Amino acid sequence: MLEPVLRPLAFLGLAVASGSTAFAQIELPTPASHYEEYDAEKAAQTLMVQLAVRVPEASRARAMELFEHARAGAQDVLTVAEARELLESADWTDFRPDLLRLLLHGSNVLGVVPTDYAHWTPLVHDALLLFLDRLSEERLIERLVAQVNLPRDASRGARALAFIVNTPSLQKLAQMLARNQGIDADFRVALQTVENGLDTAQYEAVYAQIESELSEDVWSRYELELDDTLLAEASVGAVVAATFKNPDTGEKERAACKVLKPYAVSALNEDLAIIDHVLLYLEENADFYNLGATPLVEIFVEIREALSREVRVEDEQRNLVRAHAYYADQPKVLVPALYPFSTKNVTCMELVRGVKITDAYIGEAEKRAVLARRLSDALTYDVLFSPADNALFHGDPHAGNVFHVEEDGGDPYRIALIDWGLAAEFNRREREKMVQLMLGLTLRHAKRLANNVDVLVEWEPEGPEDLAVMKARMKKLLEEESGEGMFALLDKLIARLARDGYSLRFDATMFIKSQLTISGILAELDPEFEQDEYVMGRMASQVRRELGKRLLRTVYFPKWNSHDYPSMMSNEDVKDVQFQKIGRGFKAFGKAIWKGITFQWLF
Repeated sequence: MLEPVLRPLAFLGLAVASGSTAFAQIELPTPASHYEEYDAEKAAQTLMVQLAVRVPEASRARAMELFEHARAGAQDVLTVAEARELLESADWTDFRPDLLRLLLHGSNVLGVVPTDYAHWTPLVHDALLLFLDRLSEERLIERLVAQVNLPRDASRGARALAFIVNTPSLQKLAQMLARNQGIDADFRVALQTVENGLDTAQYEAVYAQIESELSEDVWSRYELELDDTLLAEASVGAVVAATFKNPDTGEKERAACKVLKPYAVSALNEDLAIIDHVLLYLEENADFYNLGATPLVEIFVEIREALSREVRVEDEQRNLVRAHAYYADQPKVLVPALYPFSTKNVTCMELVRGVKITDAYIGEAEKRAVLARRLSDALTYDVLFSPADNALFHGDPHAGNVFHVEEDGGDPYRIALIDWGLAAEFNRREREKMVQLMLGLTLRHAKRLANNVDVLVEWEPEGPEDLAVMKARMKKLLEEESGEGMFALLDKLIARLARDGYSLRFDATMFIKSQLTISGILAELDPEFEQDEYVMGRMASQVRRELGKRLLRTVYFPKWNSHDYPSMMSNEDVKDVQFQKIGRGFKAFGKAIWKGITFQWLF
């Protein structure tokens, strides 16, 4: 086993490190032979011997004591402060790249790469090495100590979590991957703790933040009392529940007070700078990794943008107010109200009484299936087919931000949407085009896709030739389609367009990415749920309800191609769907409408 060797080796590595920033250069890209030849256990043994002779005599006694504790399997035997002290005692420049590689492989973090993206492993390997190499020494020490202090039999998931400790950028990626069915179950369980179950913040520090931010008038006027434990903690924020008196009613109410963790804010700034460096590296070495049309730079740009929004507290508060008003007349969805004693650094909001949606009705398959449909309605169908001119949607709907509300005697399937740091709007025209893209994929119409792709990218055809080129791209996508869902195909389309140099529209990209996140939750709630089929079925039902209006307008007005219906589908669209014979609902509707139209024409 690698672990018994890695733990004492890490001690020796710490003992021979120095505070110098003149590190030995890590040679990248890593050659392909590395993944076939690298033996982590053998590398650990070799490095241990090499490092042992470099330990300064003054530090040797303590290093060997720690070595013995590690070999015996002792846990939590090294503090960051002690590690820092050891680091200052020697020079590790020559061995630093080897130690970083061993840390990367020993953490098992490469095992988190989803099965469908196994071809990304070389890139992930090198990107993470580059990330480690650019980390401040203090944060790198934390990562080494976190691995060392794990018990000998720590799980793969625990080691992966130790690798991303106090690293907002990697923790955000963990949130995005936590429900991906292509990842081994033990890793998924571990990553799901990052959604809102971290345990790194100190209650006293969070309490002090809130206490210093809220004025004395707020404490006295609202008789505010904070609970004595943290309610939840995610990658950037920590939450404490509280009780306060509503001055209008005199009644006691519950609140959730959220603050940004100071450490997380500074760490995120460093992470973003490192991501910029990784972006530059990827641009310079894109051909080496042979990933075809995958727009790696654009993916990192999206992640960077999402991360930067994590710390914009006032933006999140504005989104929360807007979302609360938007959903006010939709009783199936709860968005917590923002309370007036919030500040620019503390968000105090209505406390949601419930559990993560994936933890609802455990063991009750029928109820979870209903909840899956409710979730699809709220975050997919009701967004696309909202009667509002501008439909608001949640841009980061991982399971930690979607709750099942527990109410006595209330709606047993009510959903709460929290953490509105990422949100955007779709106007009706954009949603019409998105529906046309969905139909284009369903009907395999390359021309329909080409005519509406401008909702995804900033593009306007300059002439027939430009449109023909885009249509050829769409045709190629359809020819290569291998059973992916609609939103997975749209994500693939976005990737290819970005690779070809088109500028993505952030809101549309965010919506599609959010749907991929939702798909992982849906799969957990109901493994049999088919979102594409469900959404298309609901569209068919809506079209049937429009039958009278469609017949009237078809006969008396020249609006055959009008999309001015709640379903946003024209009669031409319905005809196309009928001819493709997808879905019993559409087929039945098609027969009815054609009989009606034929009758009118005959008379």
